[in-house]
Amino acid sequence: MIDAAVSSLARGTLLSTPDGQIAVEDLNPGMMVNTASGPPAQVQWIGSHCYAEGTAPNTETRAPLYRVCAGAFGHNAPAHDLVLAHAAAVLLRTPACRKLIGQDMGFAPITAFEDSYNVTRILPAGEMTVYNIALRNHEAVIANGLPIETFHPCRNASHLLNQDGLRELARLFPHLSARNGFGPQRVAHLSLSETRSLGLF
Repeated sequence: MIDAAVSSLARGTLLSTPDGQIAVEDLNPGMMVNTASGPPAQVQWIGSHCYAEGTAPNTETRAPLYRVCAGAFGHNAPAHDLVLAHAAAVLLRTPACRKLIGQDMGFAPITAFEDSYNVTRILPAGEMTVYNIALRNHEAVIANGLPIETFHPCRNASHLLNQDGLRELARLFPHLSARNGFGPQRVAHLSLSETRSLGLF
């Protein structure tokens, strides 16, 4: 769960806020960010993980990043190149989602879009830090113009079916209730195969 909780936004990602764009590493709990659903929301938690320089930079043991080219998902989506971590999920809005998950929108894993052109898998040789944030509800924040999912334990539901998983959740988020502190899941997730079946790229 720790890996999923923080592996979304690479250092330097600009998030839209009521006060303008702010780099993810400069956010603090209590600050407001704009959301894809409309009204701004308060940051409840921010977590990060640093991969030190020299830790297996050229092997599969090191989690990759994904460079998303400007305009890969449409005009200004993103507005300029964006680097995401391997657990990031993009909010898609298309009627094609309804046949798959019963909604006209869904969170799709960034890994499903890797095509070496619009989305490229990269393995930085130097130190890298990745982040994620949690809001009061299940949301998408605007990262360089692209809606990206905030952390919600619904993606780790099977892990939370035992007491060890619940204790880990409480340790990571001591200020929130494991039962209702994140709000309900608002948008369903698309699998890798479901996302690829949409044929967006």
